[in-house]
Amino acid sequence: HVKDPHKRRPIIGAKFNIVGEGNIDYKSLFKQAIDNGYEGFFSLETHALRNKEETSRKSLDNMAKWLNEL
Repeated sequence: HVKDPHKRRPIIGAKFNIVGEGNIDYKSLFKQAIDNGYEGFFSLETHALRNKEETSRKSLDNMAKWLNEL
């Protein structure tokens, strides 16, 4: 489940951002998965509270770019 926390928030947990602009190095994680023979799926679940469609599209664009590069 691909989501990228930007910062911790009291009560609600974390504020999520566009994948690639938060705290997780997904390109490196995707590379490790592929290098180890992973052939499954990566599920984008941005958990965005605002601008949901824009956040999802930009996150998907980032994921596609990294996976194509790998």
